[in-house]
Amino acid sequence: MGAAVKGFKKGDRVMYAGVVLKIPNIIATASRPETIKWVLAHGATHMINHQEALATQIEQLELKVPHILISYRTEAYFAACLDLVQPFVELPIPTPGPGELLVRIMAFSVNPVDTKIRQGKAPYAALHGKDKPLGFDASGVVAKRGPKCKRFDVGDAVMYAGVIGKSGTYAQYGIIDERLVGKKPKTLTFTMAAGLPLVSLTAWEALVERLALPLDPPAPRKDSIMIINASGGVGTMATQIARRLLRFDTVIATASQPHTIEWCKQFYATHCVNYRDDIKAQLSGLGLVVNNIMMCYSPDVYL
Repeated sequence: MGAAVKGFKKGDRVMYAGVVLKIPNIIATASRPETIKWVLAHGATHMINHQEALATQIEQLELKVPHILISYRTEAYFAACLDLVQPFVELPIPTPGPGELLVRIMAFSVNPVDTKIRQGKAPYAALHGKDKPLGFDASGVVAKRGPKCKRFDVGDAVMYAGVIGKSGTYAQYGIIDERLVGKKPKTLTFTMAAGLPLVSLTAWEALVERLALPLDPPAPRKDSIMIINASGGVGTMATQIARRLLRFDTVIATASQPHTIEWCKQFYATHCVNYRDDIKAQLSGLGLVVNNIMMCYSPDVYL
């Protein structure tokens, strides 16, 4: 896998691609000897001259370029870059089967599982199979109903999380079992709604199904729950479920940045502790006892 990085004055884009995203082949463009030397020192693995034909140089390197970052004069390079990436594939609009909906997709979101499938990681890539669009989350409008559909009408605004192994949501249309579909809240845009399904389901399954915490108890719970990595997508939904639906009096979030701490409080965390510092000491200082824990990060770091 390769990534082409076009147009930069700092090495942060190149270093991020190599260190954080772990992309093995990073192709940078430059034209002067001193900039070529500088960029190679900051993590680029290959160099091409942006003043010459890009496609020809890429072909000589014998590398495929599935990702391109253009950060200077997009209009000057867009046409040339189209020759480097995999082309869009036109597929026929699918036909919904019994109990299925055809949804005209208005927005989708990207989840970690999508990147794992793209990178070929087990077991996700094998389960999904090849030559299918990626994507789980989507929001859109019901375009057609299959036989025996009863829950939705054509024109309904909906959102859903798809199923691994099925054609994904990075497309204009998607087929989905209507039992997996929910109505889009009127207060949310399609873009907002597309970010909810998978993280919400993950938080729900962890708290309600795995921890078996009762929904809507008659009185607020006097015990507490700590949500680790509460400012992420799953953690944000888990905090709200814990506070509003499970009725915990005390919901402790972990975060480290001022803006992520404020984010957690905005979504109903009653306390925040910094996971970069001694968590036990912080809890003791706040006079808090933890009765339940939900981890939205690797347990190995905290156990």
